Amino acid sequence: LTHPGVLLDRNQFQPKTGEALSIRIKPGTGGELTIVVYTASGRIVRRISDIEQVGNTEWLARWDGTNEGGKKVSRGVYLIRIKGAGLMEIVKVVVK
Repeated sequence: LTHPGVLLDRNQFQPKTGEALSIRIKPGTGGELTIVVYTASGRIVRRISDIEQVGNTEWLARWDGTNEGGKKVSRGVYLIRIKGAGLMEIVKVVVK
C-alpha cells in the first residue's frame, strides 16, 4: 500500500502471531518525523519513536501491534499518522 512518501509492507497484519508492520518513509525535506497510531475513533494507541534512517533519503519504522502499555491491540481498523519533514499522511491498517 503506498501513499506519497509512505510505503507500508502490507495493509493488514496479525500481531498475535508475531507479525510487525514496516513503514518506509521518504520525507520531502529534512526535519523531525512523528508517527502516531490511532483507533478508528481517534484515540491514541501508540507513539512510534524508534525510526531508523536507511540510506540518505529513507526512514524505516515498525509497529508491532502493541499499545503504549506494551499490550497487543484488539482486532480492527487503525490509522497511522506520519507527520513532519514535508509529510502529512494518514494510512489505514487492519489488525487481524
